[in-house]
Amino acid sequence: MLTVAVIAMLVQDIIVRRSEWRVPSLVVGALFWLAVTAAATWATPGGSTPLFGGLLQHDPLRMFFAWLFLGAAALTVIIVPRSGQISPARLGEFIALLFALVLGCS
Repeated sequence: MLTVAVIAMLVQDIIVRRSEWRVPSLVVGALFWLAVTAAATWATPGGSTPLFGGLLQHDPLRMFFAWLFLGAAALTVIIVPRSGQISPARLGEFIALLFALVLGCS
């Protein structure tokens, strides 16, 4: 789901590049994709399951870190536009990069 979110945020950034509602629309779009990803994570069955012949393990610890990274990403998306550390012209790229990092961590 986060792979689609990365692409969607880059496309949304291109579409709203000259809009006066650029920053709020990017933040709402990012929170939407985080909510969709949280719903998909919630729907993931519990228990311990080996994947790819035991190379990966789907267990409660993995779910804990998935929720931790999703929460950290949501807080980052909410805090960054107000902080002034990231230029509004680069916010869409920042959010897409953030989603790619969360995808790699979870």
